[in-house]
Amino acid sequence: MSIRKFLILVFVLISISWFLVYQVFKLSGPDRMILNIIIGFFTVFCILMFLAFEFTRQSKDLNLFTRIFLVSVFVKMIFFVFLIFFGIQKLNCERENIIIPCLVVYVLFTIFETYFLMILSKRKGIQKF
Repeated sequence: MSIRKFLILVFVLISISWFLVYQVFKLSGPDRMILNIIIGFFTVFCILMFLAFEFTRQSKDLNLFTRIFLVSVFVKMIFFVFLIFFGIQKLNCERENIIIPCLVVYVLFTIFETYFLMILSKRKGIQKF
């Protein structure tokens, strides 16, 4: 997967996420803000993961890809839970309003991450951008 195709898919995913937040769930105020923060976090996380895995393809260590993947899953889950607690405790978000939308955004980005990681794990050699 080229960086261009990856960024186009990220943009599509952001658009879908924002559509869900603004039109389907119709969130407002701090509830909308915490969802935007979570979408921003997942966007940056996916871009960093793409770049990290591009780097690991050039490594001679065959287990580096797996180790980075396992650490990334742990970090993603910890930050996700932290952001939800932050929204509930500090921003006074309504728990009932944000749990389902947060989980939907989490699942969307996890599906996307799994998709592009499967493509990157099967690719051999260095691809030009």
